[in-house]
Amino acid sequence: MNILVVLRACLLCLTLCASGVALADRPLESFGNSTWSSLQKELPRPAAVVFTATYCATCPQVLKQLATTLRERHLDAPLVAVVIDDADPATLAIEHYALAQRIFVFDGDEAALRYSVDPQWHGETPFVALLSRQGPAKWITGIPSKKQLALWLRE
Repeated sequence: MNILVVLRACLLCLTLCASGVALADRPLESFGNSTWSSLQKELPRPAAVVFTATYCATCPQVLKQLATTLRERHLDAPLVAVVIDDADPATLAIEHYALAQRIFVFDGDEAALRYSVDPQWHGETPFVALLSRQGPAKWITGIPSKKQLALWLRE
C-alpha cells in the first residue's frame, strides 16, 4: 500500500474522531484498478455507489438524496462514496460523507482508474452507479431523478 494512502487514512482518522464521526464503522479505503470489479461482486444488492469529488457542487445533494431514499424505503442497502480527487482528510469529515457506509479514495492515476470503472467516463461528477438485485449497474451522470430511483428499487 502506498505510504501516502496510509498517511491520508491516519489523518482522516484523527480528523473524524475529533469531529465526533465514528470512523471505526467506515474506514477509509483505497480504490485501485481492480476495486470496481471487486465491489460489484461483493456489495449486497441493491446498492448505490457515488463517484464524487471534493469540488463537486451537487455531490452532497446526491448523497443526501440516496441516503434519504434508502431510509424512507426501509432498505438496508449500502451507500458507497468514491472520492476521485486528492481529498484533504478534513474535507472528508463533512457531514454528507458520513451518510456513506464506506468511503473510498482513488489511489493511482485518476484517468486509468476512471477507465477501470467505465471506459466512457471522462470524470464528470456525480457519477452514480445503481446496482439492482440483478444485472449490470445503471449509470447516471448528475442527480438521479425520482423516476430513475423508483425503477432501480423496483428491479
